[in-house]
Amino acid sequence: MVRRLLVIATIGIGVTLGGLWCSNPVSSVELGIEFIRLSHADESQVPDSLKKAYIEDAGILTLRIVQEAGGEVNDQVELPNELLTTLYNALIYFYNATDLAARDSVVDMYDIHINHTWAIRSLIVAIDSTKAWTQAWRKGERFTGQQQIDGLMEKYGLELEKYYDFLWAHTVTLASSRPMNMAALAKRFAAINGVTYAEPNGGTGGGPNITAQAGTDHWRMEYSLGWGDCPSGCINRRYWTFSVSRDG
Repeated sequence: MVRRLLVIATIGIGVTLGGLWCSNPVSSVELGIEFIRLSHADESQVPDSLKKAYIEDAGILTLRIVQEAGGEVNDQVELPNELLTTLYNALIYFYNATDLAARDSVVDMYDIHINHTWAIRSLIVAIDSTKAWTQAWRKGERFTGQQQIDGLMEKYGLELEKYYDFLWAHTVTLASSRPMNMAALAKRFAAINGVTYAEPNGGTGGGPNITAQAGTDHWRMEYSLGWGDCPSGCINRRYWTFSVSRDG
């Protein structure tokens, strides 16, 4: 089978002003979009460290599409496996496209991945430390004896990462072994008595980025590198844009 990865454009300098997969497949109809499914990409030449990085990229790309789709799908904690896998394959196909000159810049020179201001594996939960069940977390124990808390910990495979005893609040960070919609998970924790608030443990600012847009017969993948005051979003940005077809 012939591999096809077509360069749409290489755009110059721009300026702006500002088990690893999930287990709950969501159909394209439920997402509100139709997207092309990509065949399995050959990972044999991809280092394990890069596979992990591309899984993170694919997870964030999937979350963005889910959030843009909105509705019920955006309230699901598990990310749609079919979409996540397709986006991961698109990233691997581009990694393997060693015959493209721009690939050297994107992969070897700049090693572009999405700036991890998007949280897909970590959650902050603030708690009322006067509640008896919170003492288990203070001691570093995963399960608390509080049925709702423990149910979420078990269902989504969460681990207690760290307990923080701040003057103004007691909080914990919870970690997931797979990419998830942490905003949706935060809503479930926030509804429990004894939780004062919960939110994705992300960050702010700009940096390198990847975007993905579904076409009728391809995925449009845009890689970009930002610089100049990136804590405020990056003043300058350079783009590389590619199209990945069904068979790569």
